[in-house]
Amino acid sequence: MPKTSVTVFAPATVANLGSGFDVFGLAISGLGDSLRMEPNTYGGIRIRSIKGDDGKLSTDPEQNTA
Repeated sequence: MPKTSVTVFAPATVANLGSGFDVFGLAISGLGDSLRMEPNTYGGIRIRSIKGDDGKLSTDPEQNTA
């Protein structure tokens, strides 16, 4: 399998603005999550590292919704 990767960015948001509840939201410039994915030979999902969380987020895919 050729080794390729894809990187995506999801901007941080503020929601629940006034009477719009989950309808209105604002993206916050410069803040958000980046995710780089690449295929593996054994199948399944593995989280190799999480940066900027001071070790608070789990790298176990069963305990991490990312």
